[in-house]
Amino acid sequence: MLGLSIGWLSGARRTVLPMVLGMCVLLDVQRAHALIDEREIAAVSRSQSTDLFVIDSDYSIKHYFRPPRSARFSGVVQLDGLGRDVAAVERGDGSFEVFVVGMDGDVWSNLQLGRARWRGFRLMGFHCKRIAVAKTRAGRYELFVIGKDDVVYRAVREGDDQPWSEWRSLGVTAAQLAAASDGSHVRVFTVGLDQAVWTSDSARVAWTRLDGVVRDVAARGERDGRMTLFATDDRGQVWQRQGFTSGEFGAWQNLDGSATRIAAGDALGGAQTLFALGSHVSELDPKSQRWQQLDVRLPLELTFYGVATVELPAVSVVQPQTRQIGFRFGSGHKRVTLFALPSFTTMPFDRPFGENKPTVG
Repeated sequence: MLGLSIGWLSGARRTVLPMVLGMCVLLDVQRAHALIDEREIAAVSRSQSTDLFVIDSDYSIKHYFRPPRSARFSGVVQLDGLGRDVAAVERGDGSFEVFVVGMDGDVWSNLQLGRARWRGFRLMGFHCKRIAVAKTRAGRYELFVIGKDDVVYRAVREGDDQPWSEWRSLGVTAAQLAAASDGSHVRVFTVGLDQAVWTSDSARVAWTRLDGVVRDVAARGERDGRMTLFATDDRGQVWQRQGFTSGEFGAWQNLDGSATRIAAGDALGGAQTLFALGSHVSELDPKSQRWQQLDVRLPLELTFYGVATVELPAVSVVQPQTRQIGFRFGSGHKRVTLFALPSFTTMPFDRPFGENKPTVG
């Protein structure tokens, strides 16, 4: 039973009746179900530290940072704006540059001005679905996107403050993508529409199909010129395989973890990092090869769908309408906020005062 306020409308006048009506809002339990939005994550490794960029279920963009020689993420900054996918890279001066696919589907970029200060997002353009970025030791940036036509495109920048090139099609369609550098070259990986992994050197585009059926993909450049490819399958299991910039890769190895999204930071300038994003964030320990849950709790949203029925016994009104109710659990998962409870306005019916439409909300 809910406490509800009723506004009665009569012609051009609004009259509140001094009466209490017995009312009940019924939720069709058989039709109610919860939906958990998938989130996105990007990782950037640098000397003895790691930073995470996460898009939460409300599409907010958060930067989690871990100090050097620390096992804990000590702070979080929420960037302005909203996004659907995120990629990040370390610039030559040690700051970060973040790229997101905005709610409008365009590419936006943001520069870090200090530990907790950001310039603000600026529009780069190009309508797309997914985004990835990698950088060579020489400072060459390569930005990859999956366009609205599902085709993979690339833009290049030859230094921190140089202009970006025009977008160029790489001639393949994809559902997910990742990019990594071995220091000298950049290799791009995609999950094709056939759910297989496809890979190519970004400069000499020649796609190779790797075996396996996967859902998401991440990649990491290693210090010795090798590359490590990571993927999740339809069951959420995490896998890896070792390879080289030439495109030769060994067999898949299971890493035991489970995730909806994965992110890897290049080991060229820092530690070997792999993160799995599910109901929480986990990190793979490079020595023990075991997953460790991190104290980086994410907000959680649940949306319940069902049929609400307003009953007004005094006037013989029974009217059902489909409704959704949204709950948001905070980062500590101890505080719950009701963020979606739409009002309910009945169809008009006649009363001695005139035509009325009760509103519940």
